[in-house]
Amino acid sequence: MHALTKKYGGLVISDEVQSGLGRNGKTFFACEYNGFEPDIITMGKGIGNGIPLGVVLATEDIFESLLKTNKFIFHT
Repeated sequence: MHALTKKYGGLVISDEVQSGLGRNGKTFFACEYNGFEPDIITMGKGIGNGIPLGVVLATEDIFESLLKTNKFIFHT
């Protein structure tokens, strides 16, 4: 499915809410375990010492395109 999506120019998003952050054993993310590299990874867990946090990881190109829309505010 990953190869077909990329073939037609689609974005691959890996939702790591349940499986991310080392819950697969040998890998940090399920996409690594399954052998593909997504364009976007989402997570939402109690990763801040029990504080619920939402995280979005993406390629630099994707974030650059979001910044051009002026609809998102990013804090560093």
